[in-house]
Amino acid sequence: MAPVDSLSRAQLAYLTEIDQRDHIAWGVLHDDQPVAVARIVRLNGDPDAAELAVTVVDHFQRRGIARLLITVMAELARHMGIERFVFEALPENDALLTLLRGFGARYEMTDGVIAGSVDLNKIPAPELQSDPLSLGTKAQELAG
Repeated sequence: MAPVDSLSRAQLAYLTEIDQRDHIAWGVLHDDQPVAVARIVRLNGDPDAAELAVTVVDHFQRRGIARLLITVMAELARHMGIERFVFEALPENDALLTLLRGFGARYEMTDGVIAGSVDLNKIPAPELQSDPLSLGTKAQELAG
C-alpha cells in the first residue's frame, strides 16, 4: 500500500506469474505507456473468492478506468466460478471506496486498513462500446 523502490523475487513472481486461471491481470496503455492495472487472485483457502487490486496512475484517475477494469475483472471472475472479491485499501482512498461502495461492497477498518468484500452479482457487466474512440462517423466519411 506504499510505493517501493525495488521488488523482492517473491513480489516479482507474484506480480508476473499470471496463469489466466487463478491469477488474471489486465492493463491499460496510453501512447504505449502503462496507466492502469487490475488483477484478481483466487484465494487458496476460499476458491469462491478472489483478491482484487486496482492501480491507476494519478494523471488518469477519475476518468472511469478503475470502474471499467473492475467490471471486466468481475465478468472474467464470474466465468471462473468466483462469487466475490475481497480487497484492502487505505482509508484515504475515497475514490476507490466510493466506487466499491457503489457496487455494494461491505468493509471495515482493521489496523488502519480498510478490508472488505463485494459480491460479484452486484457488479454490472462492463459497458463496452464497439467504437470507444467515437471514430464511427469520421471513419465512415473517410471510407465513403
